[in-house]
Amino acid sequence: MTLARRDAEFTEFAQARLMALRRIGYLLCRDWERADDLAQGAITKLYLRWNRHRRAGTASPWTRRSGATR
Repeated sequence: MTLARRDAEFTEFAQARLMALRRIGYLLCRDWERADDLAQGAITKLYLRWNRHRRAGTASPWTRRSGATR
């Protein structure tokens, strides 16, 4: 897989999940700015591990958990 295709797949996933991650973050801390930080942190961590989680099909659950543990 080319780097451009990998990044395109990741971007598509991140855009589809970002609002849900932000809402989960808000439920955890009741602060929208902190929720944005949690969501961004989860997406950033996922980017570093994207190939592994994409192949295993674990990107979505892993992202929800990693955002909650930041």
